[in-house]
Amino acid sequence: MTSLFPVSFLDCKQWTPKNIETLFERSRDLQSSPVECAKGKILINAFFEPSTRTSLSFECAMKRLGGEVITFCPSSSSIQKGENDYDTIRSLETYGDALVLRHPSNTFMYNIRPYTSIPMINAGNGDGDHPTQALTDLYTLHNAFGAQDFQQKTILFIGDISHSRTIHSFITLLHLYPQTKLFFMPYEGCEPDGMYLRKIAFIHHQELDEMIVDYDNEATCDYHVFDVVYITREQKERHVDGGNDADVGTDTDTESEANSDDEMEGHEYSSLPFCFTNNHANKLREDAIIMHPLPRNHELHRDVDQNHRAYYFKQMEYGVELRMGLLDTLFTTQQQQHEENHDFFPSYTENEVSPPYHRTQEWVFVFVLVSAVLFYTLKYK
Repeated sequence: MTSLFPVSFLDCKQWTPKNIETLFERSRDLQSSPVECAKGKILINAFFEPSTRTSLSFECAMKRLGGEVITFCPSSSSIQKGENDYDTIRSLETYGDALVLRHPSNTFMYNIRPYTSIPMINAGNGDGDHPTQALTDLYTLHNAFGAQDFQQKTILFIGDISHSRTIHSFITLLHLYPQTKLFFMPYEGCEPDGMYLRKIAFIHHQELDEMIVDYDNEATCDYHVFDVVYITREQKERHVDGGNDADVGTDTDTESEANSDDEMEGHEYSSLPFCFTNNHANKLREDAIIMHPLPRNHELHRDVDQNHRAYYFKQMEYGVELRMGLLDTLFTTQQQQHEENHDFFPSYTENEVSPPYHRTQEWVFVFVLVSAVLFYTLKYK
């Protein structure tokens, strides 16, 4: 029986509502009743960009499943001697059973995938995809509102709509649930292009001219109409050259040193271009939630952390659960495909002990039949 899942998880377009629901059920089961389904397995964490949450949540998930983790550090590797990334990945795959890869290029992991022999999970590729974060975000909605109700929710995205791979990936999954309604409050210079908005409006049956909340008139925004507020930082490192295939640095899990809280100690939040505060949070309905993939800079005030609507630390917890389910699914699918291939191409020894059935007998029969027809034709022509 062919598995419902692919062996590698590279982008959000691989997912359907059916296998997402299966993954979520498995993630919840593993959280409540952990099993060592990864015992004897080794996961390789290969992050060519910095990471906190994604890297550690994969490590935590793998260890809770009984497996081991090898962490690759580019700064202390042969890359410093001039080794290219292709040779690095081909080397790393010999040491483990699955590879979690983050890379600044949008295309590298798709180019390397045909040459690798172990499953691969995309942990972020440039400004392209971050599928495991998107699955975590969807899992958060699923847990907060229920399997059916989350599909009817209204979501406001605040931040760098143009460059954030977490927003792009999350929206790709939300397209599978067209009854959700999506709205945007982009920072200045971070607006989505018209084609992108038209696609969203078409899929989600919305009026195009109502989807953008005016950043300059943010104070007049009616937050009470939104069930979810999803905030991201400005992706400043991706504004330089578009962030496609350059060494662009960081995204959802990367600490932005230039904008660190330490440097802003004593700086008034009110002087920043935008900061979502507890005053904003209290304008939301009581059962609304506030999400952020983190790290945050100054777009989300710490005073929101104590608000019952704050869900971004819960997102982190769900990220471990989700990745436990994902790793279990990956290893299970890998085993299923191995067994299917093994059955289709049995070993010589198995052929010897299996019930007698030889394709040679079929060819002998065909040869005799064809010979008889030719003989009859030539003799009586």
